[in-house]
Amino acid sequence: MSTTLVWSNILAYSLQVGLLVAVAAFVPALVRMRAAGARLLYWQLLLAACLLLPWVQRVKPGAKAQEGSLAASEDAKVGASRKLFS
Repeated sequence: MSTTLVWSNILAYSLQVGLLVAVAAFVPALVRMRAAGARLLYWQLLLAACLLLPWVQRVKPGAKAQEGSLAASEDAKVGASRKLFS
């Protein structure tokens, strides 16, 4: 894995967590959450969501390989049709 890819993943994760926390910071005030226990539970659930974020959106590892195999099968079809019509 290249360092550029690692840093881009870290940057994307940081931006996602920052956006999630920035939006979630306004929710307790909007719903007038006054109880300390409820606020603690809310922030703990938000922390769990932030920690689970990398596993929620997985990139399909074979997506690139599937594109290549699709192109190869298309080339094979074109080659076969040229043999039939020549």
